[in-house]
Amino acid sequence: VVAKECPRWSVNVIDGELSAPVPTDEWLTLRPNGSGETIAWRRGRWYAQELVPVDFATDHASFPYRENGVYVVIGGAGGIGLAWTEWMVRTWRAQIVWVGRRPFDRSIQEKIDSVSRYGTAPLYFSANATDRAALGHVLSEVKSRYPAIHGVVHSALVLSDQSLARMDEKSFAAALSAKVDTSVRLAQVFGAEQLDFVVFFSSIVAFARAAGQSNYAAGCTFMDAFASRLAQEWLCPVKVVNWGFWGSIGRVATDAYRTMMAKEGFGSIEAEEGMEVLVKLLSNPVERLAAIRFVDAEQGAALSAV
Repeated sequence: VVAKECPRWSVNVIDGELSAPVPTDEWLTLRPNGSGETIAWRRGRWYAQELVPVDFATDHASFPYRENGVYVVIGGAGGIGLAWTEWMVRTWRAQIVWVGRRPFDRSIQEKIDSVSRYGTAPLYFSANATDRAALGHVLSEVKSRYPAIHGVVHSALVLSDQSLARMDEKSFAAALSAKVDTSVRLAQVFGAEQLDFVVFFSSIVAFARAAGQSNYAAGCTFMDAFASRLAQEWLCPVKVVNWGFWGSIGRVATDAYRTMMAKEGFGSIEAEEGMEVLVKLLSNPVERLAAIRFVDAEQGAALSAV
């Protein structure tokens, strides 16, 4: 993000190995990367990130959702969390537990009522998921009501866009903590549970590193790396979806934002197609997918999984 916000600066982003640091003569001779893309040093060679289109069918034999399953969604009352809740209640008769920072209010009750049209209403707990004790208390309450928890979704975020030159530390920390601290607390609190899966809702910002979103990009980058580590250590599948632009729900569902994204070639992901991406992610042996809707003047809009 710094590379894009401060084009006069010479910036390189390097991912190195602790056991084999990048030789001084290698990194000193690198040309500045104005796009802020990360290059990685592995086993004496440089590597770059690349998004690769994928296309695979749903493997129903390995599908982890279950009828009447119990699922905890941190940030569930937000845009994408709400969309996933509605789909799960409607399709799988799921019992969803929401964990959110906000005290229970009329707005949350209205969202609960909207979901209850499809089946069992979500259960809401007001708790700071960045606090281990608070999240642990939620787990105890849920287990006192249900015999098992079958999955956990991290859908929490804080959007506070601002250039680094104008952003105060509090704003940076709030967006970062929503991703970093919540991810760590999730692992600490739910690590002993016999889960079917864990899904982290991240963002394509972890790749794009848009100007004005340093706090959000940093948080998502950590989340992606942390989930990858958990996937190596946990017995259940741990998945990440890097969402592109959702223009119909959530914090950026405004005409101005949709117009801005369209000019950059991006369309809005809608709920049903987003749920289909999750189905493919969860039913195939891949840990991470990015979902992006591209808009082409001649061919129209198309959703891509990469």
